Amino acid sequence: MIKRILNKVRKSDFLKHTVILTSGTAIAQLITIFSAPVTYRIYQPDDYGTLGLFMTASSLISVFSTLQYHNAIITAEKDEDAISVTFLSIYLSIIFTIIAFFFVIIFKSGISKFFGNKDLIKWLIFLPFSACFTGLNLIFSALATRKRKFKLLSGNRIIAAIIVPTVSILIGISLKGPAGLMVGLLVSQVLPTILLIRHFSRNSDFTLKHSPQELIAVSKKYRNFPLYSLPASWINNFSNQLPVFLLNSIGGSRVVGLFNLSNRILGLPSQLISTAIGETFRQRATKDYFQNGSCRKIFLNVLMILAIVGFFPFLLVAFVGPELFSFAFGKKWIEAGEFSQIFSVLFFFKFVVSPLTYTTYISNKQWIGLLTDILLLSTILIIMWLAKFYNIHYKTTLLIYSLSYSSLYLLSLWVSFKLTNNPNHASKN
Repeated sequence: MIKRILNKVRKSDFLKHTVILTSGTAIAQLITIFSAPVTYRIYQPDDYGTLGLFMTASSLISVFSTLQYHNAIITAEKDEDAISVTFLSIYLSIIFTIIAFFFVIIFKSGISKFFGNKDLIKWLIFLPFSACFTGLNLIFSALATRKRKFKLLSGNRIIAAIIVPTVSILIGISLKGPAGLMVGLLVSQVLPTILLIRHFSRNSDFTLKHSPQELIAVSKKYRNFPLYSLPASWINNFSNQLPVFLLNSIGGSRVVGLFNLSNRILGLPSQLISTAIGETFRQRATKDYFQNGSCRKIFLNVLMILAIVGFFPFLLVAFVGPELFSFAFGKKWIEAGEFSQIFSVLFFFKFVVSPLTYTTYISNKQWIGLLTDILLLSTILIIMWLAKFYNIHYKTTLLIYSLSYSSLYLLSLWVSFKLTNNPNHASKN
């Protein structure tokens, strides 16, 4: 049986690439899992709260760094277009960093007050660089996926996973506060990105010169990404961060820190399996969509695999989340386990559905994703308003948020499935 499985993996590019990415991600997450009980005993919930607010700010502005053109690197039919879009994305990321740098210098005091965290102000100067390297990492990761450099992506994840706890523990032993967490995050964003850039800078295809006319041409050709994917991604990010704003206004950094741990642990299965499968799915689905006229078969196969794999871990958290968190991280984190119970259903659907929504990019129907995200944001804002108006307990509010968000993931799944067939394929042939 083992021999048959290994032979099947060798013959299937999709399975082989998935195994490479999953194994690298698995090693990275094992490092995270084994180091977490140490780091979460060194740092306080307030420290992780400050980190969580910084990551919230970074995620909200990072969306603009490439104007979402990096997604076109994978979906572009021609390699020449993919390389041109890569350079376009790099230039946009650099320009954005310069603008963001001056913005933060002028408004950092106001930003800190908005988040209600005094410790955050000293770290805001690093926000543009965090956003820049997040954007560059997205660009070169997309290029690596297109070029099927899955071993490179796998190795980079392991490097990042080693850096974060190592730096955090070493600094945390000698310094109080969130300094170790912040430095660990920033180094883990910078170093893997530099390694990706170094790899592709040696590639002769990547050193081709691109005229301004070529860059303008591809910017127009793939304009749906800034027109639809950019606002959709920002709205989706903002919707994901709304609980942070709610919890910060109620309990401050401590509660945000608890929520941050819950999100981090619930996100592990996605980082371990779903993201790895998603990256190979993007490459394979794009190929099937344009060459065969449909990516429905691989869509359904991935859907079944993710549903089966994700069911039991999230079911376990739903039943014994507080006990697991108390045992692993100490009693001061037991409330994070309660948050995890509330969000277990949501993260299960996120685990299953998120990789499959890429069909909106492949089919060039980014406007559908934008409409879905507008519906999501509207729903969440209504929930938050009702909670404040009727003075509903924040845990009940988060439960309603979780269930509403889950139902919208199901809607996204249905829409993504409908987009798996290429209506233009028959006309091309």
